[in-house]
Amino acid sequence: MGTGQPRAAALALAVALGAALLAAWAPGAEARARRSIDLSADLGRPSDSRLPEGLVPSHYRLRLQPFLTEARFQGRVRVNLTCEASTRAVHLHAHEALHIAHDGVRVWWLGGAVDASSSEEELEDADTVRQQLSIASTKKDTIQQQYVIFLTQNLTEGDSYEVELTFSGPLNDERSEAFFMNSYEDHRTKGRRPYAATQMRPNNARRVFPCFDGPNYKATFDISVVRPARMAALSNMPVRLTEKLQSEPGWEVDHFQTTPPMSTFSVAVVVSDLGYITPLNPLTAEGGPQIRVFGRAHFLGRLQAAADAAPAALAFLQDYLGVPFPLPGLDLVVLPHYAARHPADMWGVVIFREEDLVGESMQVQLTTELAYQWLGHLVTPAPRWAELHLNKALVNLLMVARLQGVSPIFSPGNLATRDHSLYYEYSKKHPYAVVKSQKETIRLMKSQWVLRMINNTITEKTFKSGLQHFVQERQYNVFEEADMFSTITHQGWADGTVPRDVQLLDVVNSWVQRDRYPAITVTRNYNDATAEVEQHVFLRDRPRWGCSSCDDDDLQWWVPLPLLAQGDLDLSSVQTMGWLHRQQLTLRDLPAAPNEFIIVNPNEMGMYMVNYDPTNWQLLAAYLEASAGGDGALAAVDVGSRAKLLHDAWNLALAGELAFGAALNMTLFLPRETEFAVWDTFFTMVDHVGRHTSGTPAGDKFQAYVCRLVEPLHAGLAAQAEAQGTPAPRDPRDRSDPVATLRALAKYVLCSAGCAPCREQAQFEFARWMEMDDPEEGNPVADLYLCPVFAWGTDEQWEFGLQRVINFPKEREPEERNMLLAKVAGCARDPLRIERILNASILETDSNFTISDVRNIANVLAGNAYGHAALFSFLSEHWDAVKERCSEEPGMWEYFVSRALSNFKTQEGLDLVSELYVSRMGQFGPAEPIVEEALKTIKEEAEWSNENLPDMEHWLDAHLDQ
Repeated sequence: MGTGQPRAAALALAVALGAALLAAWAPGAEARARRSIDLSADLGRPSDSRLPEGLVPSHYRLRLQPFLTEARFQGRVRVNLTCEASTRAVHLHAHEALHIAHDGVRVWWLGGAVDASSSEEELEDADTVRQQLSIASTKKDTIQQQYVIFLTQNLTEGDSYEVELTFSGPLNDERSEAFFMNSYEDHRTKGRRPYAATQMRPNNARRVFPCFDGPNYKATFDISVVRPARMAALSNMPVRLTEKLQSEPGWEVDHFQTTPPMSTFSVAVVVSDLGYITPLNPLTAEGGPQIRVFGRAHFLGRLQAAADAAPAALAFLQDYLGVPFPLPGLDLVVLPHYAARHPADMWGVVIFREEDLVGESMQVQLTTELAYQWLGHLVTPAPRWAELHLNKALVNLLMVARLQGVSPIFSPGNLATRDHSLYYEYSKKHPYAVVKSQKETIRLMKSQWVLRMINNTITEKTFKSGLQHFVQERQYNVFEEADMFSTITHQGWADGTVPRDVQLLDVVNSWVQRDRYPAITVTRNYNDATAEVEQHVFLRDRPRWGCSSCDDDDLQWWVPLPLLAQGDLDLSSVQTMGWLHRQQLTLRDLPAAPNEFIIVNPNEMGMYMVNYDPTNWQLLAAYLEASAGGDGALAAVDVGSRAKLLHDAWNLALAGELAFGAALNMTLFLPRETEFAVWDTFFTMVDHVGRHTSGTPAGDKFQAYVCRLVEPLHAGLAAQAEAQGTPAPRDPRDRSDPVATLRALAKYVLCSAGCAPCREQAQFEFARWMEMDDPEEGNPVADLYLCPVFAWGTDEQWEFGLQRVINFPKEREPEERNMLLAKVAGCARDPLRIERILNASILETDSNFTISDVRNIANVLAGNAYGHAALFSFLSEHWDAVKERCSEEPGMWEYFVSRALSNFKTQEGLDLVSELYVSRMGQFGPAEPIVEEALKTIKEEAEWSNENLPDMEHWLDAHLDQ
């Protein structure tokens, strides 16, 4: 498929996930939807310092006063503690930037245990019995971020104590974390309006006040905020009392109601003069919380949609989790110039950037943050990777469940196919070899898939009931993953949806703890309605030599086997026929006649591919073709299952596990297909297959077949868009409008395959550039049209592009030149053109090409079958000149050899590399190991080509002639 670069770029973005995670759910979500428990951010943080065991906080009385004009704050905290093990030292977390007045430290004995749920008045009554203890010394440990109070006597196990500290610190005016400040311009007066707010995750509370800063330490809080009288304060609970400060004119103090037990990262304080709006249909009439959305006065109108969406989102979450929203109010604060990458979720208060709650991603952001009010604050994950992954995956599941039907992004087909990049990563010889920094993010995506699999296979009713029991049992506490899966397992046992020999935690661990995925093979016995099922490690990419985990029979997963039969294609009728744990399992009493197909794992309920015996594949292909178009004569297979069957067949063929003829049969229904999810899967596989077949007769015929399928699709979409006045296609990565996105992707495929409609348009656009008075002013040609011209255009057009690179003006952006160079070199198919640019960049010493250009040229040529063949020939014919040119940069020789030798995929290529290796024996120097590895890789690829390309070509010959 030429270079396949447009489609490959889209796939690379899918894997990069900056993805974060919620990346595939909304336009621009990669940049916007980062979460408060941000795994990639936390990876760079120092490991938290644990406090010694023995003292447990039960209640805080916290008073904070920000001084916005001085960028500082001061405060006082009184912490009630229960002694669980006798000690003479009180350890609290305190950041080095927090100044604690040592002479203001006090410790009191309160006698017997004080109930954490006591009111402030009841706690004050303890003054009549408390006794002040003598302090020997205090110490601030900046390395461990702790403040230690040493006493002259031991604290008594079982007794209660109170610690009082006064402190001060700087308001953070550089980053939106801890206790931070910023300002915005008043749109009427043009004056600056300051504000202050907190963002305590993951362990920023210690930068605001001395505390037990960890999710395990749940306690109630009485919070008081001293503020300028002209401003307002928000906290986790409503205001209980407001007082004027007689000693400080112009200041007032708000005393807020006592919170439920919560972690320190849940503490919220906002001081501002922002206005607010409320939903048009609030929940207060139904006894629900008061919802307010705060923002700049002139921006509030744009936030009304978010305010109106919040009650429905809260109502959904309350119903799903079986626990009412536990606070009397919820404030969504949209701060201008809030600079953090992710919203600040605190209990009852969530801080957003202005762009977060407007536009198409608003529902995603809003629902996600509200889910954390329960799964984060009410029940809190233990601070370990497993629990953080699980919590984020669970929030994702709730968000998707809430938004299904609200947005086309969350249609069943899109949900079933959006994370196929995981398959490709785990099917490599060395997963994460290129994206090591994304390892935790990729594992999070896997956790999301596993939860979705369990939800689908044990029934949503069981999953939901189990989750409700879990939340009810663990509210106001920290949980571990075993807690949740134990509760859901018991619910499944009671409902009869989970076999008694299955523990869901074992199921989860079998998937999450392995960097591989299984492929399932189903071989039916059509005489007795049974099927033999086996699992094995799925590995698609080659080479496989030297891969210890590629054929590991000990790697086995707990695999649920949901099944859909031809006689009833309603997804609600799916039965889980069994749980494959060991290598093999026999399924009995299949609900399908011998002339009817079955689909295991329909709608991508679990993340595994399924191979069938040839007869079942034939039945599937015939039915899909006969039922395509939805004319009602035959019930349609659901869109997610259609996409999955296409995806599985082609991936299995690429892995050498399925004949290519059978995989191509699964495309025969496409001429009448209209769904984005199915075509998106096809386009992905076009790119993948093109990389393996480009430059071969089978590859050329495959391109022709792709054009035959895609040209009418694009023409129909373009005619529909013209009739409806729809604007030109947008970025194909934007999935918010599936029809516009499908049209854009179809255009990309037409151009990368060199189909006639795109070639003609590309010629027209390129001619305009050539006719410009000054072509050096800039490139007016859209990126997708360049490859068709440089690949199939005239020599004059290609030379014109090369001259634009050579004569590129220095005042223009270098990146523009690099992109144009990549197209001129990487899209070329004519060996003479490729030789021309290699001569200019390597042999002609007076050219404008740098050694970096040589590296870039070698890289893009290696990705093109015509390019790497010409690159190899050039190296063979100009050995000494290439070696001399590469000596200008360390490692360049090894890189050039790797690019020139490693990408052959046929026996002919293997013979060429073998001959060069023999003829230049001993001359490769440090590149010698690269050549040896290349020979092993090419041998495997050649074997695959010998086995699969004839079958593929035979099928294409038969169908292209029709």
